[in-house]
Amino acid sequence: MPHERPGDPASDAEAALLVAGALAASYPAVARLSRPMLHTEQMIWYAEQMERHPDAPAWPFDPVEPATG
Repeated sequence: MPHERPGDPASDAEAALLVAGALAASYPAVARLSRPMLHTEQMIWYAEQMERHPDAPAWPFDPVEPATG
């Protein structure tokens, strides 16, 4: 489903809820995590990703310029 009004807070929130619902349906073990535990897991997953790709931008912590070309 296209995101019809990107940048509109209500539309962005609705899209985020749809994504969260799809992820929860696809990964029930993740859906059962508490919010603090999910955040902890996200930090671990991010650290593991950075170990595999140390040259990747540290988004969202470092600004990233759009690619041109």
